[in-house]
Amino acid sequence: MNLDHNPHESRLTARRKGEYRSLSRSRGRRELGQYLIEGVRAIESAVTAGVALIDLVVLPNALDDPCIAELAAKAGCPVRVGATKDLASISDARSDQGMVASALLPTESGIPAGGCLVLDGVQDPGNVGTLIRTAAWFGVAGVICGPDSADPYQPKVVRSSQGGLWDVTVVRRASIEAVLADLVGRSVFVADMEGVDLGDWDPPSDAALVIGSEAHGPSAELKAVAAGCVTITGSGPRGTESLNAAVAGGILLQHWMQVSKLAAHSGQ
Repeated sequence: MNLDHNPHESRLTARRKGEYRSLSRSRGRRELGQYLIEGVRAIESAVTAGVALIDLVVLPNALDDPCIAELAAKAGCPVRVGATKDLASISDARSDQGMVASALLPTESGIPAGGCLVLDGVQDPGNVGTLIRTAAWFGVAGVICGPDSADPYQPKVVRSSQGGLWDVTVVRRASIEAVLADLVGRSVFVADMEGVDLGDWDPPSDAALVIGSEAHGPSAELKAVAAGCVTITGSGPRGTESLNAAVAGGILLQHWMQVSKLAAHSGQ
């Protein structure tokens, strides 16, 4: 790859490498207004979704690969070339496929009409990313990440979302009061061990489903405004205390979307 013939290609500077490394921290993302995307597939999903990329960092000779070159052209942003050790210091993914990108953090927005998923103190980044991915798969309109949930734009969440981050509206709320404001006018249902059995749960299509903290369950404020609670009754050994938050969320979302489709069909 000849850097002298393309003004959009340049060497990765020490300053820019430092900025990339700061994107693994909440403060760094906030100060720069950027977040990290790791790997060819994730970057391809972001470009397809129209995400505003600031720049790409690739290994030497990466653009000799026609697929990488085409992706870089579609991204429409500067390309910076870094050594293997540079990418290793930027990315904590086991395999970033020799390519990372920086994207603009989106401005905060409201939740669109339709069903929404509320993450109420879900702190595990892998669970948050998987829940966002699952919500996108089932066509949920939006995901609200409450004040004690993992940042949806930290690298592990972005990786775990597998592109779902760009297929559904995701908002962050700094207070439970802000979450409650988002839910005005919606029927709120909370996943809770004391709820009705999943088979008896019949939520409207524009409801809100709350998935609470893995350790502490849903917050009292959200339970107080809930139209009801729902649980997934197990039949295994009682030594198993509960389902993983992402697994439970997937089961509940699948049931909810199925009920909504049946209701829509019967109303035709």
